[in-house]
Amino acid sequence: MTATVHRWQTLCDADNPENRAAGNRSDWLKHTIWLAGLHALQQQQPHTPLQLHSCHAGRGMYRISSFDPCVHDHRRHHLQALWRPSQHPLPLQIAQREVCATMDVNHTDIHWYAGSALLCQWWRQHHWSQHSAAHHYLYEWHPDTRAVLAASLAHYAAATATRRGHILARDTHGGGRFDGETEVARSLSGWPTPSVLLLDPFGLWRHPKHQQRRQRFHTIFEAIAARGARAPAVSLFFAWGKAGAPSPQRAGERTPHYWALRRLARNGAHALMEMHWHWDLQCSMWWLLPTNQARRIAAAINQQVEALLARLGGDLTSWNWRLSD
Repeated sequence: MTATVHRWQTLCDADNPENRAAGNRSDWLKHTIWLAGLHALQQQQPHTPLQLHSCHAGRGMYRISSFDPCVHDHRRHHLQALWRPSQHPLPLQIAQREVCATMDVNHTDIHWYAGSALLCQWWRQHHWSQHSAAHHYLYEWHPDTRAVLAASLAHYAAATATRRGHILARDTHGGGRFDGETEVARSLSGWPTPSVLLLDPFGLWRHPKHQQRRQRFHTIFEAIAARGARAPAVSLFFAWGKAGAPSPQRAGERTPHYWALRRLARNGAHALMEMHWHWDLQCSMWWLLPTNQARRIAAAINQQVEALLARLGGDLTSWNWRLSD
């Protein structure tokens, strides 16, 4: 029996560098952190839906395969462990399996991995499937990637009978990639307090040509500071590189984003959870959290990460975190 090929599977965004990286084991850890963090934040106010804003939203579903038979794609080998049957599946395994089933693909053929956009949609659907205020705003500049994302979201929404969320990409300043920072900076002052901003700036601190984007991040942090205790929770993902690259912790602490978050944490309304790990890649992530919830949320994130690493990690895997003073 031939499997049905859906429209989102036929669209191509060949210039998207994440097609060669998505689904690596650092992605597993990043997505575990996001799912655990969202769940812990929502528990604090279970009757008020979180409004999600995802920058660099990506394409939704990533095909994990090598089109060159001479190239071995380690991701497919690693995904065998993620899909290994278990009586007590990890939250990431549950989410990935259910998203793949909704998208009408078989996760066990090790060809597909659900990215953060659909994982967040899955989380949102499980908590607020019919709530009109449970919006998820996705920002993705690249037109080809955005087209795949739109088709993926349309399929997911139709299959789950949920609201699709919003895709915003209003600023293409300079003709480069755009993740929605200008729209976020413009609108953040009007967001409801129970909001979460997921930022994924990649390497924009490295080159002079990214100065304008760096300034947009400063504008975002200024808008967060102006809201004080009413500011949204913020996750900033900082991916550094492969093993042998400079320490992501030291590299991250040289960026203005890190120090801007530290300054925000000193206002008393926020605490900064700093996370660093090495699993395929060396990565850092920071969450700016409400002070009165920070320890509980940090503990919940750490519990889920340790469960993931205990099940699937190895001798070369490292993970550490702290709450800033």
